[in-house]
Amino acid sequence: MTIKKVIDQLYKNNYTIDNRYIEYRYKRCIFYINWGEKMAREQLKNLTEPMYYILLALTSKQHGYGIMQTIDTLTGGRVKVGAGTLYALLARFEKENIISQVSEDGRKKTYQITDKGFCLLNEEYERLIQLVLDGKKYFDKRSYHDE
Repeated sequence: MTIKKVIDQLYKNNYTIDNRYIEYRYKRCIFYINWGEKMAREQLKNLTEPMYYILLALTSKQHGYGIMQTIDTLTGGRVKVGAGTLYALLARFEKENIISQVSEDGRKKTYQITDKGFCLLNEEYERLIQLVLDGKKYFDKRSYHDE
């Protein structure tokens, strides 16, 4: 495929070209994709449960232990995120500009989700809803006696 065809296809899919970047508009969300880097969205196409709940917790300013408590409360203890997983994901999210550190008091760092992170979280929320709706269509057609 030629560069022109790629660019034409990008325009058809609501992408706009700006020198080194492609700007993708999805609803109110804008993703800037640097040609020279892997696209973060592709790497995070489907969030894991810990990823989803960490981002959900960070819709308000939180520190690490607060994030773990919020996840425990939200899920009724069903989802446990250990410190190693939490801090590895926080570092990755911060590197990808999905969250940002808003304050630091000694070793206690406080984070909050960015606009990019909120868009990612919202896309995952909508994807999960679609999964449930698809499952509902399937199960509504079947009875519990169909085996």
